Amino acid sequence: MSSGVGATPRRADESAGPHGPGSSIVAIGEPERVRGFAFAGVQVATAEDPQAVQTAWRALAPEAALVILTPAAHAALRDELEAREQLCAVMAP
Repeated sequence: MSSGVGATPRRADESAGPHGPGSSIVAIGEPERVRGFAFAGVQVATAEDPQAVQTAWRALAPEAALVILTPAAHAALRDELEAREQLCAVMAP
């Protein structure tokens, strides 16, 4: 999709976001809540307890432009979310 006159069209795999081409989406949380995201090409980090959530969060690649969190994962990361640049979306309970 292009915007404006003379804009260069982008391929579907080229992100126009702040992280540029190669940006990725990651989902973190309980396996039963995040597994399905893999079918859409989302990287999935299953984590069943707060320590596993924090480990997955700290292992995020800089290319992770969007992180989808389950409510439990969000609760486990509440104190760490502000320190990172990733956009986070919390799933409905």
